[in-house]
Amino acid sequence: MSKKWLPVTMAVLAALSLSACGKEKANTNTDELLEFRTSVDNFCESITVIDETINNLDTSSPEYVFDLLSDLTMLSEAFTEFAQIDFPADYDYLEDLADEASSYMNEA
Repeated sequence: MSKKWLPVTMAVLAALSLSACGKEKANTNTDELLEFRTSVDNFCESITVIDETINNLDTSSPEYVFDLLSDLTMLSEAFTEFAQIDFPADYDYLEDLADEASSYMNEA
């Protein structure tokens, strides 16, 4: 099931990452946006590495199931950490999406 959600989640997060790099509004704190963008970039890098690790697992290995579950746990933890990020006011509407993605990942 996680293989179904991973491409969808990656697309949503890519859109989120792109939306975080638009022009700043006069009333937006530049430091807050920079911190948010860094958090989004770190999250995207993290799940990309985990995705590559999952896709490179040796299915014939006796440790395959353990390795897969460990990687999925790391992925779930990454989503949980991402959902805990304090989104800037300009991006508050995305906070519910991050919470929902975390919830789905934990469920999976």
